[in-house]
Formats: sequence, C-alpha cells, structure tokens
Amino acid sequence: EEHKELVCVIIPAKNVEKWIDQCLHSILLQDYRPIEVSIYDDASTDKTLEIINKWAKIFQENGINMIVTENKTGVSTGPSYGRFVAISKCLGSYICCADADDFMMPFRISCQLEACKNKKGYIIGSNFKRIPEKSTDRYTSWCNSLTNTQVIHQQYRECTLIQPTWFMERKTYEKTGGYDISCLPGYPEDLRYYFTNIWIMVVVCLKLRQI
Repeated sequence: EEHKELVCVIIPAKNVEKWIDQCLHSILLQDYRPIEVSIYDDASTDKTLEIINKWAKIFQENGINMIVTENKTGVSTGPSYGRFVAISKCLGSYICCADADDFMMPFRISCQLEACKNKKGYIIGSNFKRIPEKSTDRYTSWCNSLTNTQVIHQQYRECTLIQPTWFMERKTYEKTGGYDISCLPGYPEDLRYYFTNIWIMVVVCLKLRQI
C-alpha cells in the first residue's frame, strides 16, 4: 500500500463561536486521509473553546487527531503566535493553513497536496470566495484574477496569495524560519511572512484556480 503523507490543518481561533462549527465540519469532509488538526485558542471569551473540545471528540471518533492548545493568560497573543504554536505542536509533514471563520471545499487538501508534491519548495494557494459575496469585492476580484506571474510581480501591492489558502511542505515552512512570534495582535502577520520570504526567494508561490 502506498505511503500517504500526514497533512496538518492549523487554525488560530479567537471568539469565533459563530463560524468554528462550519470550519471544522469542512475539515471532517475532506476526501483525503490521513489528516490532523492543530488549533490554538487565543484566550477566547465566548464558547469557542467549548465548541473546539466538542469537535475534538468527533474527530477522534473519525480517526483524526486534534491538538488543542489553549492560551490561559487572558491576554491575546495574536494569530502569528497562534499559527507558530499550532505548527510546533503538530506532526504533519505538510501544513494546510485555515482561518476559523472559513470553510474549505472537500477536495482542497488532496488537490493542494498533489500540487505541492510536484512543486517542491512552493507555497500553494488558490482562488477564494467571500461570504457575503460582495464583501471586499475589489480585493477579491483583483486577487482572484492574478496569474502565477502576477502573484510575484504584484507582491508589494497587497498579499497576492491569501493566507487561508496556503499549503506547503513542512520542510519549506522550517526553511523560512516560521511565523514571527513578535507580531502583536492586529499586525498583518501574513504580509510579514509573505514579504520576508518572497523577498529572499526562499519560497515560490503557485495558485491553483480550480479549488
């Protein structure tokens, strides 16, 4: 039987009780296995952690390991720190980024994993949809229209590969040095990571239009 690589979905979460159910359900529906989920609860004050713990049991019943790290300080550490911790706790050889208020198509992981294996050292991204449909319409239309060449050439205009679609080999992530844990809450950690690593050409970005 062919060896299948473990993929870890990493999620920072803070006060997302309205959306976290749909996010985690979309992970359960992925058509690829094996996967694991590593989630960092950043001192949520709503029912986010309660919902996460409910899903930990559901994932376990379905053969999926869920690693839950809780910030108990009461002080937010921000998504950059959350992603850094979530990745440090997981075992996957591939990393799939997600935001707690997003959901993914059932074939996302299998499509991006195949592309990642064919493009060593790349960050793989994709087009996306906003809900409500017209929210951030200008950015969404621009970002989704970019070719892979424009993803690089227009990198200083904005983040040309939106972070919740990122997928990469763990070796690629480790080569970049990982997320900057000094980024304070509210600081655009995706731009910090993206600009730093595009600039030094450690990684290359590729966008898949079909997911």
